[in-house]
Amino acid sequence: MIVRPCSQAIVALTFAIYASKPFFPECDPPDEAVRLLAAVCICILTFVNCYEVKWATAVQDVFTYAKLLALFIIIGTGVVQLGKGKIENFTWDDTETDFTKIALSFYSGLFAYNGWNYLNFVIEELKDPVRNLPRAIGISIILVTIPAMLLLLPLLSKPLAISENDFSYKTRAEMVRAVTKTNGSKRKACS
Repeated sequence: MIVRPCSQAIVALTFAIYASKPFFPECDPPDEAVRLLAAVCICILTFVNCYEVKWATAVQDVFTYAKLLALFIIIGTGVVQLGKGKIENFTWDDTETDFTKIALSFYSGLFAYNGWNYLNFVIEELKDPVRNLPRAIGISIILVTIPAMLLLLPLLSKPLAISENDFSYKTRAEMVRAVTKTNGSKRKACS
């Protein structure tokens, strides 16, 4: 929290948007509600971190396992879709060739997989860092790389249309563009 406050704020706001979206299915959630939920999230996590280190470790473990479970469910869905022969998106059509956009995507990837940067902060807390630090690096690289590579399967398979109003997009790219639109979007605000 202290080390990277802007990153924590971005993660909290992202969580708040996704957590409040089911309550506002036809429109964007109110900005005030999203910010309040993000602030409450940050306050709860700060309290847990300050009160007991074991609690913080337990919360982090639960969220890590939940995140991996969600990723493997998505990967399983992609494998099923590919097993059904839905391989329309396995093509090089519409591939981006602009070098600046490719470089920006690498930078975004570094932001998303920023865990390697935190190793410098936790080395003091490690027992036997000479043995455990290389082990932690190896395990974390494998634990991040394999699900990230397998996540390409559902992203390249034909998307499932969940409903007609919000998720019936022709490609995953259209869905990502629609979900990540912010101010100036065509989506209506709740009144």
